[in-house]
Amino acid sequence: MANEIIFDPRTMLEAVRIMKPRTTFFRTFFMRNVRTSPQKTVQADFKRGGAVLAPIVNEIVGGKLTTLPGYSSNIFKTPLVAPDKVLNAADLGVRLPGESPYSTITTQDRDAALVAESLEELDGEITRREEWMCAVALITGKIEYKSDDTEFQIDFGFQNKITLAAGSLWSDANSNPINEIESWQDDYILKYGYQKGDILVGAVDAINAFWFHPKIQDLLKNYKGQFVNVAPRITAPGITYVGTIDYLGIDVYKYAETYKDDVDGQMKKYIPDGQVVLLSSAANFEMAYGAVDLADEETNTIRTVQGARVPDSWVEKRPIRRIINLSSRPLPIPREVDSWVSAKVL
Repeated sequence: MANEIIFDPRTMLEAVRIMKPRTTFFRTFFMRNVRTSPQKTVQADFKRGGAVLAPIVNEIVGGKLTTLPGYSSNIFKTPLVAPDKVLNAADLGVRLPGESPYSTITTQDRDAALVAESLEELDGEITRREEWMCAVALITGKIEYKSDDTEFQIDFGFQNKITLAAGSLWSDANSNPINEIESWQDDYILKYGYQKGDILVGAVDAINAFWFHPKIQDLLKNYKGQFVNVAPRITAPGITYVGTIDYLGIDVYKYAETYKDDVDGQMKKYIPDGQVVLLSSAANFEMAYGAVDLADEETNTIRTVQGARVPDSWVEKRPIRRIINLSSRPLPIPREVDSWVSAKVL
């Protein structure tokens, strides 16, 4: 009876809540505000601008009507991410990793341990999908997914997408990357009333092209850290803090992490080659989660569960196996739509 409690979705939900989260970059640093919805949809208000001065008014006439900065409200349907894992009867007779050959662990206990291990693996798959969603949203301004049986698309109306011309590419010795980045801060971010971008993250080739650019090397050699500083350190798997552009107040990161695409099976980079993104650490972004439907076998009904992760487990008779499922409806929402810049620099 005690082991049966382990497979109750409520008990499994508590297990998922205490699991150690995966290390990510975009989701962790920028979509750090988490909001769950009791519906499958989430509402988001997007803001553009906001640096309007209050009017000085005639004392007799009184106040003047001012227009609110550009807000738009949208209701988005959240995509269902629901990986399964199957435990066959044969799996229950196989020793767990690290288990003694002389272990007397019961089949029920081994089943429970395999469920916990499966939930952790499924949680990792969902976390990687969330990071992918965050990355494509910030790089392209939209999220597009298409498989044989599923299609999902959201366009956030992002405008600050830049492709450098041949003479301005960071691979060109005559280009000026620092001037380019400063223009992004002033022309594409500050004009909308947002805080200047203070984090530059990019693909390995793009960031290397920046640091090894002749003009940057000249600053490093001759101005002794007055403009740029290099102090590399690994902050997480696949993520390297490279240094700081002191002149602009920008921390620079290389992002080399990869994922396996579930559609074509190919290994791909979260940030494509030649790509950089300039963001503000103060950006008001969030990760929203819609509610998930869950079948309740006890009451023979369907109930809606609110949360970032919703686990479930059931047994099938033919063939004999246990199905472990972890569901989520994640959606990254960059509320301040034009507060960052995405640029193709190579």
